[in-house]
Amino acid sequence: MNFKPSTSNEFTVEGMSALAEFVRHKPSSIKRIFSTPKYKDKVTALVGKLDIPVKIVEDRPSSDERPTSPVYASVEIHYQSFSNLLSILGKSKQDQLVLALDHITDPRNLGAIARSAAFFGVKYILIPKMRQVLLTPASVATSQGAFAFSELVLVPNLGQALEKLKEEGFWVICADAKGEKFEKVIGEYQKVVLLLGSEDKGVSELLKKRSDRVVSISTDTQTLDSLNVSVAAGILLNGFAKHQVPHSNS
Repeated sequence: MNFKPSTSNEFTVEGMSALAEFVRHKPSSIKRIFSTPKYKDKVTALVGKLDIPVKIVEDRPSSDERPTSPVYASVEIHYQSFSNLLSILGKSKQDQLVLALDHITDPRNLGAIARSAAFFGVKYILIPKMRQVLLTPASVATSQGAFAFSELVLVPNLGQALEKLKEEGFWVICADAKGEKFEKVIGEYQKVVLLLGSEDKGVSELLKKRSDRVVSISTDTQTLDSLNVSVAAGILLNGFAKHQVPHSNS
């Protein structure tokens, strides 16, 4: 299945928390902010001296799908190019952690993974152009402001991108139910690409063979075969991020 990207780079983020992330990390991406009169002072204080237009609107009507926020903003979110990513990574002398996703199809999983990545300081997320969910209103909403920090890097061929990163000194660590315990691998490598697979099939066999190590999440009380990919991402990122220096927000 191929997923068409949004026809626009402009998305709506709702709530003070999500808006605060964009004000903090990427204020230039905010095109306009909308607020009900009740939240005018809070929004004004948050924006401060930034040159961002704020429009006061009446209370938004409730939605059949979910509650709407009294504060929302229109923001631009762009994909990062792989060539630019290589240039950025090549200039860093620190330990590095990059996330790669192999054909995630649920937009809310993508948003939740981005949220975990941003929380643990992982700035770059590689995704393939084909058979992969891209930026959508649902993924942006679920991320709750994470795309203000973490950036999606769109690549034509994920396998080739991973090989290029390996040439740059990265080790590809693949998550799979049949792998060794991930705790054994943490701290062994200076530069790591953490590879996660789709919700139903996991990482493809081709990419698994290209990986340097295959790891799993297991406990003595395990009762199910696997975790949701966004939950697994949070657990693995928590482990690896403790030993990898996060990227600066530049």
